[in-house]
Amino acid sequence: MSLQNHYICYIEAINSRRRAEYERLEHQARTKIVHCHNIPAEILIGILDLCPVGEGILYEHFVLDALGIAFAGIVDSKNVVMHSPSQGGYNDIEFPFCPEMLHQYPFWEPWFYRYEIKSIIAEAKNMEDKASLEDVRQMKDYLDGSKKGRYGTLVSRNGFTRSAMKRLRAYADDSDTLILPITHQDLKTLLRLSVSSPLDAIRFLYRQETLLLRVR
Repeated sequence: MSLQNHYICYIEAINSRRRAEYERLEHQARTKIVHCHNIPAEILIGILDLCPVGEGILYEHFVLDALGIAFAGIVDSKNVVMHSPSQGGYNDIEFPFCPEMLHQYPFWEPWFYRYEIKSIIAEAKNMEDKASLEDVRQMKDYLDGSKKGRYGTLVSRNGFTRSAMKRLRAYADDSDTLILPITHQDLKTLLRLSVSSPLDAIRFLYRQETLLLRVR
């Protein structure tokens, strides 16, 4: 099957997922619980670039499934929450954390205790422009409002402005809040590493933290 055909099948699966979300809308307010697809990482890597820039909702689903693969085992991939209320708005994706799995994924342990992780909050920005200082502030507000910990992932299709990166570092230094900046290319790298070794994937995330803390 060609990448284009995989992409079409993926869109159909997302439309089915979204219909299921809205069927539960009334008794879940605006909180929508979804399941990560079992789409192979190798295929997801290939079709990520086919998502048009500007298609925010679609890109959120790509990010959900990609991070669901990268975080596999340490998060509850069967109860991922999309658009849960937080600080007067709605964050994009919430991955419930599974602390009982730390013995199998000990690399997560330092972050779990330092940032008091109950869920990993993720935001997806599929814009022509780089993620801005305002996008970073919004993400921080979502973390503060969710009370699910101080660890999040901000995925930007076209990278981050210098002011955004400096603010991310300031949050890490001053408020002990880690928001990992992940570019579109980083997301594909993370998927490739997740295929070869989950340990390599978590090492990549730690490298992203190290690079962030070097920003001047």
